[in-house]
Amino acid sequence: MELHLSAISEAIAVVNQLEAELEVLVRLLNDSRHRLRVDAIFEIEFRHEPEVDEAAPIPVRRLEGSDAVDAAIDVLTCITMKETQNAKETLRSPGVVALPGEVIAKIIETNELRSKLEMLIGKIKKSNDRRKVWIKFEAISPKQAMRCTPVLKNPQNINFFWTDTGTSGSRHVASDLVKEWEELLDELHDRRPTMADAPKGSIEEGLLTAIDLLRKLGDEQVAIRRPVKPHIRARVRDGEAPVRPIISSVPFVYDIDECKFAPTIKPLLSYDVGTARRKSAGRELLEKEPYIKKMNLYQYLETHRVFGPLVQKAENDSFPASIDE
Repeated sequence: MELHLSAISEAIAVVNQLEAELEVLVRLLNDSRHRLRVDAIFEIEFRHEPEVDEAAPIPVRRLEGSDAVDAAIDVLTCITMKETQNAKETLRSPGVVALPGEVIAKIIETNELRSKLEMLIGKIKKSNDRRKVWIKFEAISPKQAMRCTPVLKNPQNINFFWTDTGTSGSRHVASDLVKEWEELLDELHDRRPTMADAPKGSIEEGLLTAIDLLRKLGDEQVAIRRPVKPHIRARVRDGEAPVRPIISSVPFVYDIDECKFAPTIKPLLSYDVGTARRKSAGRELLEKEPYIKKMNLYQYLETHRVFGPLVQKAENDSFPASIDE
């Protein structure tokens, strides 16, 4: 058994292992081209921009024939950035694909590695420490590396749809963020910069300003909230299990030998802000305006402010429910 001194070193080892297993999966998929069946797959082009225009339409094209097979193999195995892909984008090709049992088994193996990687990254609390993992793999998209392929047993109905934009966020203690951002400044420079020598508009200036403002909050719990782009879900009936909505950036897969017939599929249409389903925002707990705009950092409403260390419930708190996309 390989021993690791930290979650960082273990995560790096898991990424290396995942890359190796995905190469095996690519070979299996290519060797099985004559046996796999693409019931549906939808092409979504990259936007090439880090910022999301919520009003912009997103064209969707249904692929057929060899193009569909190529797209399915690519999205099921690719964790590296494409030449035209922005760092904040992910490769998305939702669909439904029937595969031989041995390929399904390998996908389940790689899913286990992806889940383990996500768990290890979740243990690394400081964003700068997480960067130490991904800087070893500059060509890899972290989200693509950690997302699992949904494996179905006996799919009956799969209805794809867009869910409109919302927000994703996490709760922090202000004093903990002060320590984290001070450590980040120390790592960026041999001598901690002051506001006088920080270039205007620089990361350093933003961090120093944020640290100064956060010190005034002491141990108050605060929230960092970020907008998320429109994302794809599918309502899935799998065997006798209740229908459930599942985030669907990659194809659903199932064993072609166990399920001879394709499920009924409602195709994904192009995104239109006027027709997308809006995510329920839930109860709003935050101030309307950010406390630190550059950091997307908000105070909670006075009636919901808490002081002191986070407990498990608070660590998992979201506002509204977070979106993994």
